[in-house]
Amino acid sequence: MVSKLVKKELAKKALSPETDNAAVAELTKAGKDVCRAREKQHRQLREQLAAIFGKYQAGLWITRPSRGFAADVENAAVKDGFCFFS
Repeated sequence: MVSKLVKKELAKKALSPETDNAAVAELTKAGKDVCRAREKQHRQLREQLAAIFGKYQAGLWITRPSRGFAADVENAAVKDGFCFFS
């Protein structure tokens, strides 16, 4: 995983200054930017899902999901480019 981030220049990897058999990884500026963008996206997703769940009786969407509930979730996902079901 770290090597993929290094290839994309989102992280850098180096030998640990404390020991010869360990490495340290650090996000680059680009990596930190991507991380912040993902955090923002996740925050928005949580807010949208909270709004959707709030429209339905507590627990009802678990025991008997309605078409309206599924449509609301799918519409929120499509609108913002999220993929819940991958």
